[in-house]
Amino acid sequence: YESFIGASPIDEGASIRLLSSGETLTVYCMWPNLVRTPTLPREGVEGQLHYVGQGEFRDFNGKVIENNFVLMDFNTGTNWLNAAELGARAVYFIEPDWTVRDQAEEKFLQTPVDVPRFYIPKETASRLLQMMDNGEEVRVRAHGRMTWARTDSKNVVGVIPGSDPVLKDEIIVLGSHYDSISVVPAISPGANQAAGMMGLLEIARIMAKNPPVRTVYFLATTGHYMATSGINGFIQRHIRKNPVMAARLPEPLNMKLYIGLDLSSQRNQMGVSFTGWLYTGNAFDKQRFFTPFGRSFTRYAAAATERLGFAPDMFINAI
Repeated sequence: YESFIGASPIDEGASIRLLSSGETLTVYCMWPNLVRTPTLPREGVEGQLHYVGQGEFRDFNGKVIENNFVLMDFNTGTNWLNAAELGARAVYFIEPDWTVRDQAEEKFLQTPVDVPRFYIPKETASRLLQMMDNGEEVRVRAHGRMTWARTDSKNVVGVIPGSDPVLKDEIIVLGSHYDSISVVPAISPGANQAAGMMGLLEIARIMAKNPPVRTVYFLATTGHYMATSGINGFIQRHIRKNPVMAARLPEPLNMKLYIGLDLSSQRNQMGVSFTGWLYTGNAFDKQRFFTPFGRSFTRYAAAATERLGFAPDMFINAI
């Protein structure tokens, strides 16, 4: 294990209590607006809950929104901002039957806007909607708290030594991240991350039986969704090229190549790219250095897909 200090938004609990019956219903905090978490005063806030469907402005007609609460469908883009403009105290999104990533990413902002947002299970929402359909005024006391916490995060490292007496000092790093993310942090299945870790472990299993000539590090990182802090921690510990910084490395490694596995459970194709999107910077002027790798991967993939009986377009060279 290699530890580093990370930061995460922690859902400390959220609920709404029906004033008519005293029953408390569990809801979940959503991802912060930049650093502003969906947090309500500790004593809670009272108000009426209004259902506004898709959240178009016409859906608010006849409802007093200011200082009250809004219940709305999830797959509504950024229409929750309409509720914010009208003075809603908090917004509750109903668990959808299906959704896509874009819908989730439109439920938070990159500015610290203080609009508490919560996720409500569909069974709970159905009960509330039934009460409204029966003509009841649904008044609630809402609670919710999410805080940022410094965490002792850990990267997990495994090593298969190289078999060649000279080349074993050259390091190849294969990495994948094991942490998961969700617009509802307390509910984060992590299926895609499981796919990446499965691939990493399978490669390790095969290489353990067929030792490579160069030493291979298998790196499982966390903090991927917090500005890739896990892989950054590994780099700061082992791999700096600047002479001043390199002299300070506690455990320097002669890394020659890094290959990151960021697999998806959403499709049966796999591609190779030479850069991500977060720290792209001037990476495109380095594309030519990675072109030979793309050609090699394409050649290996063609042989593998033919032998294993997979479709020839299963691999995409995006370099």
